[in-house]
Amino acid sequence: MTAPMRLELIGVPAVVHWGRGIGDEDAARLAAAWSRCHAVFDDSPDHEAPDDDALDDDNPPEDNALAAAAAGKDSPAESPEPADTGGFSVRAVLAVGGAAPVAVEAATVPEFASYLTSSLTVAAIEERAGELMMLHASGLAEPGTGRTVALVARSGMGKTTATRQLATRFGYVSDETVAVDRSGRILPYPKPLSVIDDPPPAPKVQRGPDELGLVRAPAGATLAGVVLLERQAGLEAAVVEPVGHADAITDLTPQTSALARIERPLAWLCGILDACGGAVRVRYTEAEQLAAVLPDVISLPALAPSWRDAHDGALVASGATVPPLAKASPGGAAGPGPGRVRRREVVDAVAVPGADGGAAEVLVLAGPTLLRLGGIAPAVWDALAGTTGGAGLTRADLAAALEVSIGLPDGYEPILDAALAELKASGLVDVVL
Repeated sequence: MTAPMRLELIGVPAVVHWGRGIGDEDAARLAAAWSRCHAVFDDSPDHEAPDDDALDDDNPPEDNALAAAAAGKDSPAESPEPADTGGFSVRAVLAVGGAAPVAVEAATVPEFASYLTSSLTVAAIEERAGELMMLHASGLAEPGTGRTVALVARSGMGKTTATRQLATRFGYVSDETVAVDRSGRILPYPKPLSVIDDPPPAPKVQRGPDELGLVRAPAGATLAGVVLLERQAGLEAAVVEPVGHADAITDLTPQTSALARIERPLAWLCGILDACGGAVRVRYTEAEQLAAVLPDVISLPALAPSWRDAHDGALVASGATVPPLAKASPGGAAGPGPGRVRRREVVDAVAVPGADGGAAEVLVLAGPTLLRLGGIAPAVWDALAGTTGGAGLTRADLAAALEVSIGLPDGYEPILDAALAELKASGLVDVVL
């Protein structure tokens, strides 16, 4: 029986139990591709192996439930006769962290290798949801300092191609997920690179960083730069533009895993951006163009905080699944009193400077959805501070608070009505008039 492959993925222990269709040579090639994620489990919390008897390599296959499952049997005592494989000739069972073991199956070994990478990535991210800020990004570290830049982009923007070229001079942290704890320390994920050798529907080929000659990232890497990466044809050199926190968080939200399951995620993102000197947008054509600008990005001085907290109410427990925010309740016992307005519970909210020094915006994470409040809506939101779960403010009290904070022109009522209607439609306030 081929020995299981033991890995550490963003601090999560994982074991791959090889099953049918994976011979010793296949397992060795896959192990080589995952070489920089290999782990030796010890007694420390960060290296605790999944709690399963199947991790005992001395157990023979017939006494080993996971080995039997990997082989495609319903139980260890099942007859060794070939089972119905459902068209899948390659199989393994994954035990990742504390999650229940799951099977990965494919028709061919190359297809299986691609599925294995995505399955391990998804499982590890789920295990760390609520604990780490996990950006959909490649990570490149200065070899001498470990200061790391995250190249954040949606799929298809060239992250892996750029990583493959640039990690011959920068340390390879990941081509998929840059995971950061609250101290700014990065938990590396130097997985195999998913490389397109042949056009779809051919699977991406999994090539290990050692095979590609990528530089090892130094221990203790820290996040020092956030790049919003955009590939654009026809540029002679990379173009770097600073990005304000409002635009940066708007772009980062869909590229961050399980953001709504983190305690105070927007405040954390603001702190990350401050520490990194703010986000920058980099437009480029060829990956080599990035090499000239990344050292300057990594060296940006930290920013003095220019944002403030705009959240009140209960905090989200780290890791808790947050459903989408329901629309405003119609009132009654659970709502505010007649003629009153109050905030609803949200995951987080921050006030940040507007673009080009304009009026402040309030960013609100309501369930998994990020909302940007402009116009007088930020002032309305601020005026309702402390009303979450309470009786709310009367319209007269709300107008008086707005008069103090921003001043109200004659005939302000339609403007206020429109702002309240927008906030109510977004599920951010309860309004009973």
